[in-house]
Amino acid sequence: MKFFAILCLCLLSVGNGVSQDTFKSRINPVGTQEVENLLRYMIRQVNYLIKQKTTFPRMNIYNVEISNLNVQELDTANVNVIMDNNRLGVRVTNAKVRASAHASVLVNLLFFSMRVAASFNVFAYGITGQLDSQLGVRNGHLYPQNMGCSLSISNPGIDLQIPAINHLVNQIVAAMMPQLTPHICAGIKTYSQGMVKSAFEILPTNVDVFNMFRLSVPVRTFKSWNRHMVAGFGAEIRPSSNTPVSMSGLRILPLPEAEDNHMACLSMSDFLINTASRTLLPVGKEFVVNLSDVLSMFFKTAFSSQKMLFEGKILESPIFFVEENDLLFSVKAIGTLVGPYNLKVPITKERPLAVKVTAPHNETPLFKNVKIEMGGPMPFTVNIDLSNILDHLTGMVDKLYSQFAGKRRLIKRATSADLTRVINEMFLSRYLSNFQMSLGAKHGALLGCASGSPTTYTKNLILGLLKKAFF
Repeated sequence: MKFFAILCLCLLSVGNGVSQDTFKSRINPVGTQEVENLLRYMIRQVNYLIKQKTTFPRMNIYNVEISNLNVQELDTANVNVIMDNNRLGVRVTNAKVRASAHASVLVNLLFFSMRVAASFNVFAYGITGQLDSQLGVRNGHLYPQNMGCSLSISNPGIDLQIPAINHLVNQIVAAMMPQLTPHICAGIKTYSQGMVKSAFEILPTNVDVFNMFRLSVPVRTFKSWNRHMVAGFGAEIRPSSNTPVSMSGLRILPLPEAEDNHMACLSMSDFLINTASRTLLPVGKEFVVNLSDVLSMFFKTAFSSQKMLFEGKILESPIFFVEENDLLFSVKAIGTLVGPYNLKVPITKERPLAVKVTAPHNETPLFKNVKIEMGGPMPFTVNIDLSNILDHLTGMVDKLYSQFAGKRRLIKRATSADLTRVINEMFLSRYLSNFQMSLGAKHGALLGCASGSPTTYTKNLILGLLKKAFF
């Protein structure tokens, strides 16, 4: 049941944002399978730890003292994750447990008392259980409803090491089990319903990020089907002070569905990016840009010795749109252009500095054809190849991380495959093996999908946390 709650919490948060989905997270069947594989591995390790290191205190049950309780056999690793019909849960099949203990009871006779003691084994084979719940959305929170539980034990029994008594006792146990399991399930449902509900409710509605801005991510939609799971969030970024921000001119297009080939995918509306722009770069914000450094990136040393600054104030906040074929970016500002010899050129509202950038999002290498249109006192239009910058950066990473140095010489590294390699080299190779990633854009949204299997280091890291928490 703990995994059930953790799996939900990994995907879901709450807040007050917009009513439509502006951010989606998705797990595909290959991701569900990887989660199951990791879960089974961890359960096998935990089963081993329980058998080897868990000790139980003396217990008194109806005046019977139970001691030396040891788990001798435990296998609950045959676990499947349930993702279907908007339900989420876990199923365990063919589990088994066997334990030994010592029991003693004080028997009062007519003139004296005597203690009767014996060792016994208790076992349950063929355990099949399922716990799942439909998840609904209410006030920006997920909540469990219509929780279901089933439990059956095909071979329960007690070995009192007295054959004549064993047969009678096990007949009684087998007859009682169908009446006991519904009561066990009722208790599990009551506990799980409260735990999952509380876990969702205690999540913060807004997250303040370093007093710079407030991120709001309420859950708006949830669905699961055929081992898929998708959670949609009405995410937006607002000032920490809750100062009203104008969202005029922005749009929220329906988020496109991600593909099925990777384990997990994220999709983000351009609306979310623009709320960050309106919050962090509002109208009237002052700034300084060193144009010499920017121009030197494209024209090498031609401007390296010339001081060129733009001291400006934002007239229109930056805006970013993902169109069907292009990425569009624009911003307007006023201020002063400071050139060589401290020459100053004022830029007024009548002739503001207006920048518009257009770049196709479906070409390889990335950002090979970027069109920059500059309006203002010195208007111009230029087409440049920004893939050179990505090529330079990924080349630096290849040199720093010698795993790939000297093994490949690419004319252009600015491709999705090479960005995947760079991210893996810098951040993920220690934690994920066979890492793959795809980046893309569809009308109104940016999409990213990834796949990878946890390395031995990652598994040991998780297992170490479990040991600290429970053993």
